[in-house]
Amino acid sequence: MSMERVLKGRAYELSEDVRDNVNTDIIIPPENLMRFDREYLGQHAMDGLPSLESGAFAAQVGEGFNILVAGENFGCGSMRAHAVYALGGAGVKAIIATSYARTFYRNAVNCGYLVPLLVEPDAVKLIHWGDRLEVDLTNNEVRNVSKNEVYSTKPFPKVIGDIIDVGGLAEYNKRRLLAKKA
Repeated sequence: MSMERVLKGRAYELSEDVRDNVNTDIIIPPENLMRFDREYLGQHAMDGLPSLESGAFAAQVGEGFNILVAGENFGCGSMRAHAVYALGGAGVKAIIATSYARTFYRNAVNCGYLVPLLVEPDAVKLIHWGDRLEVDLTNNEVRNVSKNEVYSTKPFPKVIGDIIDVGGLAEYNKRRLLAKKA
């Protein structure tokens, strides 16, 4: 399984008062950690936001709002991978943020179905709820089709880009092992 090179969707913009320091307890509240499957966790993704009813985030992502726009230090808190599984299970394709907690970032890369993009703070301020976006992984940019604007993303280091390209760390390691045997 390889990652799509252009991800399309609509912006799910976190409001300014909650977009920074979104921790893993907000992404998937502890009471939903009894099961570790993407579908179940996806149904409860972002249930920790006080402004949302349970399941509201997943429903909106299901309607095409599948590119999450956040701010600084996204995914801070615990190191559990449940948060990445919850967002992926809800159908989020990519997150646009100005910075990530290190463990969340690597969990997103390693799982292979959720792309963590780094942008400048001005880009986050220019993207709004419902904007139609195209994330171009080849050219390191986000095109805001709704506004006819383009925002640069920070290029991935080579090994991170390679892991994303093949669909996650398990597939990356499998290919490396097979190449050594050949």
